[in-house]
Amino acid sequence: MPDADHSVAFWRSVGTTFRRDPGVLFELFNEPHAVTWSCWRSGCEMPGGWKAVGMQSLLQAVRSSGARQPVIVDGLKWANDLTGWISHPLIDPLHQLIAGFHVYPWNTCATPDCWTRQIDSLDKRVPVVTTEVGERDCRANFVLSYLDWAVKNRVSAMVWTWNTNQGCRALIRNYRSGAPSRFGEALRSFIRAHLAQIQMPHA
Repeated sequence: MPDADHSVAFWRSVGTTFRRDPGVLFELFNEPHAVTWSCWRSGCEMPGGWKAVGMQSLLQAVRSSGARQPVIVDGLKWANDLTGWISHPLIDPLHQLIAGFHVYPWNTCATPDCWTRQIDSLDKRVPVVTTEVGERDCRANFVLSYLDWAVKNRVSAMVWTWNTNQGCRALIRNYRSGAPSRFGEALRSFIRAHLAQIQMPHA
């Protein structure tokens, strides 16, 4: 969890810096875990004796800066659990919240049935964006199965990771050329196949 000493000031500063950039989305904290949903929302005392700040306070810090962009808030269990998102609601006066979801084959929620249970009721309230989905084995089977599910269920997804030092999890082999890895090639083929199915509306 983010610490109360510095995180509020950090997010107020980030909001101030980027408030005029409509291309920026804010993701408040990557993969909170080992806390309750109440702590996630409102903060709590942590076992080490320090105070964690809740997502509501961080959201307020962003909005107090004048930033109006959408704000992504990850769920618990390393962003793989969204079950308490509705029962611990965050209040955004601009109604620009997004639920952040992470999916890897070693997560607790790693099957289509679980993804559906997690997201089915939530995505009627807020958009859900998978800000991380990945795997370690170079084959891309898990990622492509998730993306297939996500396309059918209208859930956005970003694949981990766009760099060159993550072995089989890297999408590219070279920053300058953007040459894809084996994993990246599989992802590119998937995207191309689905882009071909998109029909643009007439003006």
